[in-house]
Amino acid sequence: MAVVCALGGCSATYSVDLTNSTRNTVEATLSEAGLLSGSPVLGRAVVGPGEHRVLGPVKASFTERVRLSVKPMSGSGGFAERVRLESGTTWVEVSSDEYGGSGLSLRVRREPK
Repeated sequence: MAVVCALGGCSATYSVDLTNSTRNTVEATLSEAGLLSGSPVLGRAVVGPGEHRVLGPVKASFTERVRLSVKPMSGSGGFAERVRLESGTTWVEVSSDEYGGSGLSLRVRREPK
């Protein structure tokens, strides 16, 4: 069994329940971040201010790392925030800095509110 999994026969499922609590539109991307695969995109969503989206479920080999990247849409300024995901569902709230600037922060939970 371990040999089959090592050759890509086993996979894990990932999904993200994302809420955008900022005043700007953001782009959220699920991608693999493994040594063997590069960074293929598994899912992508554009989420407006105050909106909610679910990305996934998607499958990835258990040998690959899956990450969520969230960045302001073009022209909004700021940098992408990234977080490595565990398999299963992850709840993420995107917020801006306390002054409403272009900096983003991600609040990550493994359990629903």
